[in-house]
Amino acid sequence: MRFSQHLREAVKSQIQTMAQSMAAWDVHPRIDAAEQAAIRSHMGSFEHTTRLEGQVFSAVDGTGDFPMLAYADSFVYLTIAQGVRYEAIGHKLRELGPEPDTVFDVCWLPEHEQRRKVQLDE
Repeated sequence: MRFSQHLREAVKSQIQTMAQSMAAWDVHPRIDAAEQAAIRSHMGSFEHTTRLEGQVFSAVDGTGDFPMLAYADSFVYLTIAQGVRYEAIGHKLRELGPEPDTVFDVCWLPEHEQRRKVQLDE
């Protein structure tokens, strides 16, 4: 398929229109002024504690769930995840390492129901 200048401009225009619609869609605050005041009234501060000495905290971050590529009736998903660990020292956290390698996986999910289930399990 030839990707002409006219088609490029049409694609750009459609993406720009969609972006403007997305920006205008959620312009109202999710909470109103009364809810903000209630939240502020319930907030309080506290002193840091050193009683967590030796505690280890772990966290993982991943990419979410969306197709990276569509081909015919199939979708290819990319998943990336990374873990990190921190040790409490007084009221500070120190990153522990070395960390495990980043999880990187490419998964093919066809529309065919049986094959999709097999691929998802794999």
